[in-house]
Amino acid sequence: MKRNLCAMMVLGACPAGAWAQADLILYAFDQLDDHLVRMVDNNGDGDFHDPGEATIFIDDDLLDLGIDNAQGLVVLGPDDILITDNFDPDNIVRATDLNGDGDAMDSGERYVWFDGFLPAPLGLRMTNPAELKRGPDGRFYLLDNNTLDTTRPEAIYALEDMNNDGVISGTEVTLLYELSPVGVSATTTFDLEFLPTGEVIVFNITDPNSIESIDVAATNGIDREWITSVQMLQLSGTVFDIYELARNPDTEEILVATDFGGALNVAICALSDINGSGFIDASFEVRRIWSETTNLDGVMGGFPRDLAYVPEDRSILWTDALADQIVRIRDVDNDGFYDAAGESAVVFSDAVGQTNGLPRLSLPLSIAYAIRPEGCAADWDNSGGQPNSSDFLAYLNDWSAQEPRADLVPPGGNGVWDSSDFLAYLNLYSQGC
Repeated sequence: MKRNLCAMMVLGACPAGAWAQADLILYAFDQLDDHLVRMVDNNGDGDFHDPGEATIFIDDDLLDLGIDNAQGLVVLGPDDILITDNFDPDNIVRATDLNGDGDAMDSGERYVWFDGFLPAPLGLRMTNPAELKRGPDGRFYLLDNNTLDTTRPEAIYALEDMNNDGVISGTEVTLLYELSPVGVSATTTFDLEFLPTGEVIVFNITDPNSIESIDVAATNGIDREWITSVQMLQLSGTVFDIYELARNPDTEEILVATDFGGALNVAICALSDINGSGFIDASFEVRRIWSETTNLDGVMGGFPRDLAYVPEDRSILWTDALADQIVRIRDVDNDGFYDAAGESAVVFSDAVGQTNGLPRLSLPLSIAYAIRPEGCAADWDNSGGQPNSSDFLAYLNDWSAQEPRADLVPPGGNGVWDSSDFLAYLNLYSQGC
């Protein structure tokens, strides 16, 4: 069962193309065309460029749900996602593929999960929801940026469906951190993440010193500056590039995109408070793990608009809003860095996708991923449900064409497509899903 097994094996044990098994489902929002693109690597070649591998999951230009700038995406299941919009109306839509056709465009497959109305005494709709993430405690953390309208606070709210009715309303919205009170814009925050201490950090571009920083949130305001752009430059020779954060739960590092050398050379840095001071204040606490100039695959990062860490294969994905592409890096040699040969790849390019008749991905904004549940390796055409003749023929075609994902024996493949691989699939087929 290569597609499932590679995600669980020791890093580097799978061949280069096998990382993007059909079990990985990727979502990316197109800011220009207002649609969410769903991607699955059906043939296991390590990209999403082939016919049918990128499809429109939900198109707001057709449905008019108010999903015009989906800055926050949270996956609830392989075909179930929350989409946070910060254009009017500011709300969160839940979209679910109920009939297994690969999209949420059919009747009853999407609805407003949170209408954006904040609890009393405000009684107003949120201003500019900049991020939505699921916390370690299982609650959803919503960052609302008030820079555009100070009649509301800039704050982080907890959303929790306590009555299990499928929507968020009333007392299910709790104010956790008031970063700027009503009438004040002391902060301008764009993302949030979680430290190993349980503290919440935000990326702040308007702090008391007018210096970009990553700050630790407090009940009323900011507790402390975890690291500023000045310190970042001193410690690593890089400056913050975008205002988005991701967390690596394997190393407990915070990932951020930066520039260095004064020439807009994109890099990915990993931050960790190793000395326990409560700050990032030592050079060994900032690691430059990838850059445009050091990666041996020649991948150019452009403008990494959103980052996602995939624990299943310890890869990092990001949307590049300058080159209209999605980049993936993976530490194949397990040295803690991502710039060796074969570790960087453009897994989706709008230019290539357009050539192959795939949906546009212009100004890609946010990114999220899902992993298909175990036990469905025989669902070869990714149609859902029990395997049938369509799956059998799909495997037979891949086996005949010597596609990487059809090389099942041994786990991870051996570059030989013979009867042992065919019998391995027959065994999966008979087991069902």
